Amino acid sequence: MLLLKFFILAMLTTVFIQDLRFRAVYWFLFPALLLSFIVLNIFAGGQNLLLGVKTSVINIGFLSVQLIVLNLYFSFKMGGWKNVAVGLLGWGDILFLYTAAFALPAISFSFFYIASLVFALLCWVVYNLICGGKNKNKNIPLAGLQALFLGVLLLINWWFIPLNILTDNWLIYYIGQ
Repeated sequence: MLLLKFFILAMLTTVFIQDLRFRAVYWFLFPALLLSFIVLNIFAGGQNLLLGVKTSVINIGFLSVQLIVLNLYFSFKMGGWKNVAVGLLGWGDILFLYTAAFALPAISFSFFYIASLVFALLCWVVYNLICGGKNKNKNIPLAGLQALFLGVLLLINWWFIPLNILTDNWLIYYIGQ
């Protein structure tokens, strides 16, 4: 299991570096991450396969609703059909989010999704403040920053604060306090 954890962290780091440098990520990283998350959840998360499929379907539904609402909003705002995957979000960003949907259960995934968006926004604002707007590329490396956030979250969970984020119990406990 340790080898799988290192493999996941290495792939998340690769997504981060590639997206930061090139604003593009090798496509084969997404299926490899997806398979790794499924294996991790089955063996390390203590989930049975049916529960893992159920939570992944909930996460995918959540993301799909988000993307549909974004498409409708921008289509209405711009006066014609607008696909957010072209020009607003990259396909790598969307594929990473759908891949990450298999990493965490529903409540933890919702926490990750919102917190990683805030993290990415804050990182981009700080970066632009430091660089003074001299950045040639105005696109936010969203998938890369979210991969970094997920990698740090998993790293902390696996080796520093054992909360077992592969279940929702830790978040439910802290929300209830």
